[in-house]
Amino acid sequence: FFFALIQTMGNEDPCAAVPAEQKADVQKAIDMVLAEHSKKNKSPSGEAWHCSALMSHSIEGSVVTVGMAICSGMECSMVNGVSVDIASGQVKFPAQKKGFF
Repeated sequence: FFFALIQTMGNEDPCAAVPAEQKADVQKAIDMVLAEHSKKNKSPSGEAWHCSALMSHSIEGSVVTVGMAICSGMECSMVNGVSVDIASGQVKFPAQKKGFF
């Protein structure tokens, strides 16, 4: 994972490394997850939460499931298996333990 953080120093967006035909849906899902995460979690640094690494993604119909690292300043949180229904705008986080690293 730290390797992914180091990679973010470059120009390549580590959360956009998906096939071109999936990019729009995955990006929309990431944005919706970030918006939902921001509502529930106040950023300790005051900086906006952003995706620092996309670990996994899958698309089934209008539902995109993502696993990603969300960071704000030095504070990062992993979310896995978050499903986003792009059509309805519904974001479902799996039950998760609070884990910060």
